[in-house]
Amino acid sequence: MKKKFLAIIGLLVSTAVNAADIPSRSNPIAPVSPVADTNPFFVGVHLGSAVSTHINPWYGALRVNVRGGYEFSDYARVEANYDYAWNENHRFRSHTLSTNLIGQYRVSFLPVVPYVLAGVGYRFNPIRNDVVLNIGTGVRYEITSNIEADLRYKYVTDTKRNLHENVVTLGMNYKF
Repeated sequence: MKKKFLAIIGLLVSTAVNAADIPSRSNPIAPVSPVADTNPFFVGVHLGSAVSTHINPWYGALRVNVRGGYEFSDYARVEANYDYAWNENHRFRSHTLSTNLIGQYRVSFLPVVPYVLAGVGYRFNPIRNDVVLNIGTGVRYEITSNIEADLRYKYVTDTKRNLHENVVTLGMNYKF
């Protein structure tokens, strides 16, 4: 009788110990989003072209863009850009330094971040130096927690010469 009693007590104790590992029903586990929390700094390299229908030296200009920035929150980002553009047909080259303020929205169930941007910069080239303004939109796709693909459209206007550009770029950002 003692052996049966000790066996029942042992079974109850081991069941209670195993039940301690089961999560509580009153405190559910939060769902995991595929969009990972990352560090706020980023750098990127982008290639693109001016796709404007206007006939000017920038039509068809190829671009290489290097950018870096800081992500304040899930809704705001700031970045600095260096843009080098050239057009072999017109033998025209230019350098642009600019900053953009980005408003973004993380889609909680997808690794996609659509955004809008506005910025100001300074373009310098052999002919003339000008202040430029830009607005645009884009979407980033988070490949991993540190790497994202970025597709962007920008409308750029040159305030002194009244040139207008439609610029499309595609590139990669690295977050650290």
